[in-house]
Amino acid sequence: MPSLDDHRLAMPLGEAIFTQRSIRRFRPTPIPVEDLRLIVEAAVRAPNGGNRQIARFLVVTDRARIREFGALYR
Repeated sequence: MPSLDDHRLAMPLGEAIFTQRSIRRFRPTPIPVEDLRLIVEAAVRAPNGGNRQIARFLVVTDRARIREFGALYR
């Protein structure tokens, strides 16, 4: 698993905060598995309310299943 000091997380904090935008459409390009692992690792280490909330993550990469989840979400 990649470490959190991975070069892909090298953006300065201020730039990350001030350039954040809402995303309503996503590119159809799949996210590489190593990037997905890095994202989940960052999420696992993110603070939560008193560190008492159990976090569970489900990574879905199959487009048909993503559409199924999308229908449930709506």
